[in-house]
Amino acid sequence: MHTPELHVESYLKNQRFYQSQANIYIYSLMSFLIGNRDKFLTNSSVHGINTRNKHHLHRPIANLSCFQKGTSYSGIRIFNNLPQSIASLTNEKPQFKVALKNFLYAHSFYSVDGFFACTDDNVMLTYVTV
Repeated sequence: MHTPELHVESYLKNQRFYQSQANIYIYSLMSFLIGNRDKFLTNSSVHGINTRNKHHLHRPIANLSCFQKGTSYSGIRIFNNLPQSIASLTNEKPQFKVALKNFLYAHSFYSVDGFFACTDDNVMLTYVTV
């Protein structure tokens, strides 16, 4: 049975107008991070061990919650949880942003925790001018 709220939500989602605050927060953090990519280190640049996470950004050790909630630390944490198909586009800034927008449109996250819980790595890489 369809309720009016579900109908409106699905309509807005299909029309690509619907964005949650979490999606906007994730998009703005990733835009900041990609714009300042030279200020962040990868795991492979910190140590020479060949690990499966060598292309992830290095998270500094942080004991204070105010630092963990900050822009840089949160951005690194979100970036490291992006699907590999999006994270690999960091050198192509416009394509990265479009792929990220498509991913966020396909998954309307209501919280950042919902983003971390998402295990769907399928991303529509159709490049739509946004």
